Amino acid sequence: AESVKKTLAEPVTARVKPVFMIFRPTRSVSGHVVQRPGGFTLVETLISLALLAVLFVLLGGLLTGMAKISRTAADVSIFDREIEFCGEIIRKELGEMLLDNSRADYTFLGGNEFFAYTTTRDELLVRDSIPGGAKRVEWRYDPGGRKLVRTVTRLVSAGSELPPVSRSYFLEGLAGIELFYFDGVSWFQVSGISSVLPPAKCIALRFVTRDDDDRQKSYETAFWLPYANPALQKF
Repeated sequence: AESVKKTLAEPVTARVKPVFMIFRPTRSVSGHVVQRPGGFTLVETLISLALLAVLFVLLGGLLTGMAKISRTAADVSIFDREIEFCGEIIRKELGEMLLDNSRADYTFLGGNEFFAYTTTRDELLVRDSIPGGAKRVEWRYDPGGRKLVRTVTRLVSAGSELPPVSRSYFLEGLAGIELFYFDGVSWFQVSGISSVLPPAKCIALRFVTRDDDDRQKSYETAFWLPYANPALQKF
C-alpha cells in the first residue's frame, strides 16, 4: 500500500508533441520510412520569393499601364472639350459675320492653317478690353508652339487710336488645321498663304493631332455661313 501511495504521489511527466509540429514521411537510405519535422527548405523558400517577385513586377506593370490609359483618356477628354469650345465660339461669331468683299476688313480670308473674318459678336473671352462693334477675328495655327492662336482686333476708323489686340491660345499639342468650303455642289480645301474665300454656303474645319506613336487623328466640324445663298453675299 505504501508503495502504491508513493507511486501516486510522484509527479508524472510525459513528452507531449507540440501541436504545431508537422511530420512528413521520408524514406531513408536503408529503405525504412522515418518521420522528420515538416517545413520549407531553402530551395523552396527561394522559389517562393522568386514567384512573389514576378507577381509584384506583373502587378506593377498592370498598374502603370492603367495609370497611363487614365491619363491619356483625361487628356483626350480635355482636348475634345477645347475643340467644342472653339467650335462654339466660331459658330456664334460667324452667325454675326459682316461680309463685304469690297472692303478689305470685311472679307473672309482663308489659307494654309489660317482663316479670318469680321463679326459684331461681343467678345466672349476678354469682354472688358475690347468694346462692342465690328471686330476682326483671326485663327492661325502656330507650328512652333503646336497650338491654335486666336487674335481679336476692334475695327476703328482711320486716324483713331490703335485698338488693343487680344490673343488667346487653345489646343496644346495640335498638329495642324485644315479649312474647307462648300459651294453648294462640292467641297474644296483652302490652301496658299491667304486669299478671299469664294462664295460658299458653309465652311468646315479639320483639327489634326498626332499621338505618341505618330499616328494621325482628326476632328472635323462644319458651320453654315449667315449668307448661305451666295447671291446675297456682297462680291
